[in-house]
Amino acid sequence: MLKKAAENTLKLMKKDENINIRVSYSTKQALRDKAAKLGLRYQTLAGSILHQYVNA
Repeated sequence: MLKKAAENTLKLMKKDENINIRVSYSTKQALRDKAAKLGLRYQTLAGSILHQYVNA
């Protein structure tokens, strides 16, 4: 479900801005692990999560 949502979000998003955020090591690892299970890059998953949050 999350993978499909991430893929749909990416199709709609024009990526023309970069951001830098600081997170704990454990947060980054958890995001990487979740992304790997979904077959996504962790940056892609993070972008999708942010997009869904601000558009909810």
